[in-house]
Amino acid sequence: MPPKRTRARAAESPVTDVPLPPRHARAEPDSGDSTAPPAQRRRVEAPAGPQWALISTVEEVLLEGLDATRQMTLSDFIRRYVAPNFVLDEEHNVMMGVLARRPEHYIRDEWLLGEILNSPEYQFLFDARRLMELDVGNLQRWGDFEHKEIVFPITRTKLNNALAAAQANERARQEAAVTVAPVPVEGVYDSVFNAKWGYVESGHAAEPLGMRVVEANSSEPRTAWS
Repeated sequence: MPPKRTRARAAESPVTDVPLPPRHARAEPDSGDSTAPPAQRRRVEAPAGPQWALISTVEEVLLEGLDATRQMTLSDFIRRYVAPNFVLDEEHNVMMGVLARRPEHYIRDEWLLGEILNSPEYQFLFDARRLMELDVGNLQRWGDFEHKEIVFPITRTKLNNALAAAQANERARQEAAVTVAPVPVEGVYDSVFNAKWGYVESGHAAEPLGMRVVEANSSEPRTAWS
């Protein structure tokens, strides 16, 4: 089950003696023309989303738009997503993939641990690793997975939305691939399907070059040699 969130900050952490600032909401990116209505600016500037397919990996979906990876160090993760001025000693500066196995072993400060465990970035990383270990590697396997409740709600929502988009893309692809019945073109297909053999016969002095074209009465050419 996902870890419970805690707001209580413990006593001085053995991990660091640098006070931790409160976590602030991240600033929204510049919306461009400030005179345009907010909804209009979002419509104009919102980038096109990824075109998910059933073979898209769970990790691609969950980490889309994030800089976080399992190879990212704990120190970099905290500075980027939790506390920009935080200083972590090297002894506890492990990779995020390692931290996910035993987070309480590397972070003794309850407040800091709670902030990390409840950040969307950590939850996406944690669930991407957990689903890969359960052989749920792509959206198709996620659709068949019967224990979706084991992941964080934010993970479940993101994967379900991506799965719905992938299924819609697959339906559109299949509809576009339906074979269209050929339309006969008058005078063209008949000339191919109803074609007859003909041959050139020599020994006709009255004809140009002493030869003439003879039309056969069957679809098979006459054997003119032995």
